[in-house]
Amino acid sequence: MNYQSIYHKFFIVKEVIKKEGVISFFQYFFNSIYLKRFFNLYTYNLINGDIDICDRGSIKVEKNNFELLLQSRNVSECSSINFYYDVIDNCRDFYILSFIDGGCRYLASICWVYDNSLYNKILCLSNNVVELKHLYTVDRYRGCGYSSILIRYILSDLKLQGYDSVVAIVESNNAASNIVFKKKCNFSLIKTVILYKILFFTISKKYNF
Repeated sequence: MNYQSIYHKFFIVKEVIKKEGVISFFQYFFNSIYLKRFFNLYTYNLINGDIDICDRGSIKVEKNNFELLLQSRNVSECSSINFYYDVIDNCRDFYILSFIDGGCRYLASICWVYDNSLYNKILCLSNNVVELKHLYTVDRYRGCGYSSILIRYILSDLKLQGYDSVVAIVESNNAASNIVFKKKCNFSLIKTVILYKILFFTISKKYNF
């Protein structure tokens, strides 16, 4: 346990209470007393990977559009904690997928990109590796393929930036996300890992990439 872990938990608690209320906080608290969870660890080789980006039509993917991020927080369906990791973890890199319908713009999906400069409970990343975290699609747009389009766009952009590989950790029982990474975006499953959460803190072996 270190100051970064405590600092991280402080901001999570603060944002859970702020955005989802005290009841949600107590649910989060009781779930964090002791929890055993299984996660799939995926990787994608950007050097050898053949990234297929389909015609996006009216869909728009943007990197680090903080103006759009701040606007999204005022929309009830985008008030999830998944839109606040710039505050919680000081993550500065994210991609947002939105689309135009009837002249109006709708935000559908978001994903954050973590490098080795940010605190990471599980992974030790080298300079040429990044992790995709907190992939989230607004409830009403799930099942439309937006997450897959977003991930493929991110992979293409990261390859252009010169990164060698990308990793992602997905909860084993999250069928939709596992399909996105493994089947639709061709990530390779490395192993299934067990994470323990005791009194808010995640206990896990560190994995090097």
